[in-house]
Amino acid sequence: MRDTAIRLPLTYDPERLQLDLQATRPFARVPQFGVYHNGDWTGVSLCAEGGDAYTTRTGIVPTGQAFIYTDVIRHTPYFKEILDGLRCPKRAVRLLHLPPGGRIERHSDPPLSFQHGILRLHIPIVTHPDVVFVVGDQRYVWSAGELWWGNFALPHYVYNESPIERVHMVLDVEITDFVLSLFPEDFRQAQWSAGISMHREPIALGAAELATLSCEVQIPAGVLPVPGLEQGAFASVRGQGEELVMMLPDRPLFRLQPVAQTEFRVVGWSSGVTIHFELASGKVSAAELIVRGLPKTFLKEESPDNPKIAVRKIPLRVTTA
Repeated sequence: MRDTAIRLPLTYDPERLQLDLQATRPFARVPQFGVYHNGDWTGVSLCAEGGDAYTTRTGIVPTGQAFIYTDVIRHTPYFKEILDGLRCPKRAVRLLHLPPGGRIERHSDPPLSFQHGILRLHIPIVTHPDVVFVVGDQRYVWSAGELWWGNFALPHYVYNESPIERVHMVLDVEITDFVLSLFPEDFRQAQWSAGISMHREPIALGAAELATLSCEVQIPAGVLPVPGLEQGAFASVRGQGEELVMMLPDRPLFRLQPVAQTEFRVVGWSSGVTIHFELASGKVSAAELIVRGLPKTFLKEESPDNPKIAVRKIPLRVTTA
């Protein structure tokens, strides 16, 4: 049971949770992404790409926008207190509603893993013992105000067989020392043995340092789940402010923040996704996209695996520098 879900040692006030939930009623809820429900699974975002309260996106395919609080958070002081108290970068944070009779059919979310660097936490706000919630073939009954981690990379499903509308706060977070401290010691050690992609804070690089990384690269066909890259593409990399921007001919593709002198995280993805540049004679001579912890269903190109953590290295052929 321990590797499918763990109750974490933080508890929140159910009455205050429900008071803030009532304050969200004026915000329209939107159907969540996915073909494994009939549209009655809906939600509103507290934190989202670009601060859009009405998006269903969770950042599996990045838009280049940062995750920031939405306008909903201005009406929900207790929710904000909870989120501020979790010392880690937040990605998608949603209030998800499932009405009586609603069903979220069996599915899995492979990017939610310690190896890839994104975990999904739940705080039940309104729930009932007759809600059937199964993670990895283990049924769980979680109570309002509890904080739980679930291994949602495993198959899971929810059938609301109760007479009430089930509401959970669902938080996707990046992994920091604080997040790891919430887990039992033996579980942490087991995860370290398998490999963890920790959150990495951006560092500061000057305009001159960024300018040395300007180049043109070729992205191979079919290696990334990004619309417009099915046939591959040529992209330019240029400094912009304190970041690099990777541009397609018709639009920006990725924003890149430095986490080391020649390694950049892709804004909107986890710290498990970086682009590494090699320099020769002051110019970019090679580049590769490094993706940690994602299964082959997301990345079609084969590459050797690290002994501890699955790593796929996708060469981006440098065409000009």
